Amino acid sequence: MSEPQTRFSQWVKWTERGALDDIDCPGVYLIAHFDRVPNQINLQSRRIVYIGETTGEAGLLSRLNRFNSASITGRARHSGGRSYHEFFGNEHRDEIYVSIYPVQNIQRSDVRTSYIKYIERKLIWEYCKRWHRNPECNTI
Repeated sequence: MSEPQTRFSQWVKWTERGALDDIDCPGVYLIAHFDRVPNQINLQSRRIVYIGETTGEAGLLSRLNRFNSASITGRARHSGGRSYHEFFGNEHRDEIYVSIYPVQNIQRSDVRTSYIKYIERKLIWEYCKRWHRNPECNTI
């Protein structure tokens, strides 16, 4: 079995996340702060504040909405969102962008779950190698 090609969407404003293609699929997502939308995806950009994943059937939008709720209140069921709330509060809401990698081409759910978790941890590791730390909101 060969590894699928990892393709993240272009960055979109946080408020426009629901319009992303295949947002209801499971997959991996990046959350970052930018003054304006970047022209290209840099998977190790220092501006990335969180790298996350969802393997659930509810998909990426559901997980991003949990992040949103936790980032605002500090109480919802998303550890990255709670960390975001602690680090940034509501100061950077207009600077939040998201990029997603929906994983559709792996049919077996156990294999898809392993692949998604691998990609998330690989990206966190690559970020750590470059910046000598985790993204701010990836606390574990």
